Amino acid sequence: MNVEMQKTLLSVQNHLKDHHPGGAILEVIEHKIYNDQGCWYIPIRPSIEPSRTLEYFEALAEVENDVLDDDGITVLLIPVYADEQSENKSVA
Repeated sequence: MNVEMQKTLLSVQNHLKDHHPGGAILEVIEHKIYNDQGCWYIPIRPSIEPSRTLEYFEALAEVENDVLDDDGITVLLIPVYADEQSENKSVA
């Protein structure tokens, strides 16, 4: 993992700590992170299925904005659900 990716990962993980939609813990799927044209695509998996999907999406959008505002890093957080992860589907 290169330095830029590590910095991005740490920033996202730090901001995710403050968000628990529906009581879920939001985790980065590190091996699926990639950069395309200056934007980091980062899959996020909730520990449990949030009861309100909107709350989950709002949390991801807030983290995207906070990472950009605080660190100047453009990220797109990709929601991945438990059933998608267990089927080993690609997020991209």
